[in-house]
Amino acid sequence: GSIEHGAKIAKLLDEVMPKKEESDFTIIACVVLLSFIGLVMVTSSSYYYAYTTMGDSMYLFRRQLIYLVLGIFAMVAAMKFPISLMKKFSRIAYLASIVCSVLVLFIGIEVNGSTRWLGVGQISFQPAELAKIGVALHMAYLVEDHQDDITDLNVFIRLMIVLGMGGTMRNGISIEDDPAGICDRFYGSTII
Repeated sequence: GSIEHGAKIAKLLDEVMPKKEESDFTIIACVVLLSFIGLVMVTSSSYYYAYTTMGDSMYLFRRQLIYLVLGIFAMVAAMKFPISLMKKFSRIAYLASIVCSVLVLFIGIEVNGSTRWLGVGQISFQPAELAKIGVALHMAYLVEDHQDDITDLNVFIRLMIVLGMGGTMRNGISIEDDPAGICDRFYGSTII
C-alpha cells in the first residue's frame, strides 16, 4: 500500500540525492523551500489572470511546477557533474557567453519589444542567462586556481578583466533603455 510506495520513494531519493558529506544540505533545503514558496506565490498572483485569459486557473501553476521539476533534475545533475570537468568547461562557457552576447547585437530576436534573444528555429534563449553561468564558473575557476597569489596585482587585474567582460556583456545587451532590466541585476551579481 502506501507504506511500500513511501519506501520506494525514499529509496529513490536516497539513490539520487548526494550523501551528507558530499554537499551542503542547508543550501539544498533553502533552494527547495524557496522554490516551493515561489510556486505558491506564482499561483496566488496568477490565479485570476490564468482563469480570465486561459480559462484554467491552474494553468500557470502547472507550467511553473513542470519547470520546478525540471530545475530539480538539473540541480541533481549539476551536483553529480565532476568538478574537474566543470573546471575545463568554465572557459568554454565564459567564451560562449561573450560570443552570444555579441551576436545579440547583430542577429538578436525581438521579443516583447526588446532584442535580447538568440534563436534557432523554435528554440530561443537569452544570452544573459548563459553569461551568468559562464562568468560565475570562470570566476570560481580563476579564484581557485590563484588562491595562493590572489592578492598579487597581476592576478587581481585578470579577475577585474573577467568582471569587466561581464560589464561589456551588460552594455552590449542593454542597448535599449531598460532601467530595471536583467542586465543591471546580472552585472551586480557579477561584481558580488
